[in-house]
Amino acid sequence: MQQLPGEGNRLHKHPNVAECWVILKGKWKWFIEGQGDMEVSEGSIVNVPKNTFHQITCIGNEPGIRFAVTAPDVEHVYK
Repeated sequence: MQQLPGEGNRLHKHPNVAECWVILKGKWKWFIEGQGDMEVSEGSIVNVPKNTFHQITCIGNEPGIRFAVTAPDVEHVYK
């Protein structure tokens, strides 16, 4: 998934599935419930346990690319 600086997603969780992201390009800000905010960049791997609220935003001056490893048709619950 590619996003421009300032783009991201809304705070949400996946009740039954964990999610793993591989950061391929750019700089990202993550909020993960219970862990707080963190910044990650190319080469980082981010793990989000199932049923954990999280939010992702592309930051910096260039588009970012992230790759999700998860199950198909994952349920999203938004806060």
